[in-house]
Amino acid sequence: MALTPFKKVGILSLRNEVCRVLPALQKMKNFEVIGKDGESDFIPESFQGIEARQANLDFLYSYLRSFALAPKNLREKILGEQVVCDLSRAETAALRDFSVLLESCSALEKEEGDIKSTLDRGAEVRVILEQWKEVDFPLSDFQDTEYTRVFLGRIDVKDTSDFEHALQKISSVNLDIISQGRKHAYLLLITHRDTANEVQKILEEFRFTASEATGDLGTPSEELRLLAHTKESALIRLLEIEVQKKKYALEYITDIKLALDAFAWKQEQKLAYLRGTQTEKTVLIEGWIPVSDEAAIVQSLTNVTPNAALIDLEETKEEEAPVQLNNKKAKPFEIVLGLFGTPKQGEVDPTPFMAPFFVIFFGFCLTDAGYGIILTLTLLWAMKTLPLSPDNREMAKLLLYGGISTTILGVLFGGYFGMTPEQFSLLANPETGRFYGQILNPVEDLVPKIMLLAYGLGVAHLLLGVVLGGINRWRRGEKRAALLGSGSLILILATALAAALSPAIAAIALPLILTLVLLLIVGLMPNSGGIVGRILLGVLGVVDEAIAWLSNVLSYSRLFALGLATGVIALAFNSIAITLGGMMPVFIGIPVAILIILFGHSLNMGLNLLGAFVHSGRLQFVEFFGKFFEGGGRPFAPLSQKTRFIFEEAKK
Repeated sequence: MALTPFKKVGILSLRNEVCRVLPALQKMKNFEVIGKDGESDFIPESFQGIEARQANLDFLYSYLRSFALAPKNLREKILGEQVVCDLSRAETAALRDFSVLLESCSALEKEEGDIKSTLDRGAEVRVILEQWKEVDFPLSDFQDTEYTRVFLGRIDVKDTSDFEHALQKISSVNLDIISQGRKHAYLLLITHRDTANEVQKILEEFRFTASEATGDLGTPSEELRLLAHTKESALIRLLEIEVQKKKYALEYITDIKLALDAFAWKQEQKLAYLRGTQTEKTVLIEGWIPVSDEAAIVQSLTNVTPNAALIDLEETKEEEAPVQLNNKKAKPFEIVLGLFGTPKQGEVDPTPFMAPFFVIFFGFCLTDAGYGIILTLTLLWAMKTLPLSPDNREMAKLLLYGGISTTILGVLFGGYFGMTPEQFSLLANPETGRFYGQILNPVEDLVPKIMLLAYGLGVAHLLLGVVLGGINRWRRGEKRAALLGSGSLILILATALAAALSPAIAAIALPLILTLVLLLIVGLMPNSGGIVGRILLGVLGVVDEAIAWLSNVLSYSRLFALGLATGVIALAFNSIAITLGGMMPVFIGIPVAILIILFGHSLNMGLNLLGAFVHSGRLQFVEFFGKFFEGGGRPFAPLSQKTRFIFEEAKK
């Protein structure tokens, strides 16, 4: 399909009515604003204070979200944070007054912070007081006097004996070891001031650490009881706060989510307004629209206000229109293209041409009907049952097509969970010794048939790329390159293929191919430079094209390699299960064999599904796109009501 054509327009509106115009454009999703961010001396009332209200709602959401109800079923688990509702309900939620809730939650948050700080400080003090709980009078009583110095602290347990021995050399010293732990000994030392300096040196030698304990209100044991009571009261209050938060969450969290989405839309509208060109009473917002939607946009503006109009604007050479893919049946394959890039305006959209090859390559990489049936049924169930977003639904369709292709090719290749016809006699044809519908054996027919089939698909794939490359060159005005370059290459390959199939054509093929090679050289010659240099570059282009074709065609060997690997790994897991199960008693061997089969086939299917997607995509990105696709287009990004929390039933 061709890309959607765009035109540059301007939306002219009264400044005081722009708040009605922009939401209408946002709901239509077909107007992309252009222009730089700016400022305005007039901000419509509807746009004022958006940032502050968003910030308040973000705080409320982050503060209450963990107290919302847990998902009740699979549907809610998949939706996660989303709310099933219509978009209009979000605009209503944005009008709700959350000021009282904000004030209450702010106060609760501050109180929570204060309580947790108190608990942290209490925990630190508790650790210290635990070492002095055997002291039966307040630690604050241990104060220096006119004649004495008091040292309260700890040293390493291993140094206790040496420390006591060192103190024996000093008179007027009293040492009490209050308690001992695994690492430290906690002690009280009282000495006369005349010997305090000597004691101080000994304490420094034994790395004495002074205690930070305070006991102004009582003994250590009393202080510990007080801390325990304070902790208990604090924890009770935290539980009360959690109950209050849960109550608020149940009542408000849904509307908070909806309002957040609505304010995000408002913020986008405000940015669009600020990008416009403003006068005292009007604003002109420039942008791109699909040509086919012009009448619908005009009608929508008319329905909103008579004071708005759509104006055609002239495009400048520096401006590049956005790109919107216009596919219907092939829309799921836009996901694959999106992993690589976006085509430019005027370039061929590769999506519908890529789609059939991607599906075939996907099935070729798996070639197991059992895996294909499981994948197909799983995706059909998911699409029918689960609440999937539009993007996820398209991805499901893409994989569904891959599952159908895998099933068909699995039947043709005789792939059924790695089983042989003897093991799965229900589907075996006794006359042929193969499965019903099987026409190829991955082992016996690998070289003569399957390899040729893979390479044949590759040549067809690459030839289509050459044709599309010729179309792109013709559109760009490079008619010589299109006719003599792409055209000659197609004829060379067609002639070579015909010569391989018909001896009569082979007799005259060589001079025809040489003539076409000369035309190809002309087609690949650059448009500027000396004639000798241009001819040389043309010859080098032919050589490069030949090497590229050889390497590109060989890349398609990954198709039969991956398909063969799927069956071999499945067969290996079956053999392991049967062998290990047979080595055990029946009541143990059968469950073990079943577990091995389930694990092995789940692993094999998962890994090869990933490989099928990646390698099928790689053949598009490297081999196919390399023949024609330039990319670099800018995806169409219209004003829209992007949702973070809302899931519309209509999307299903």
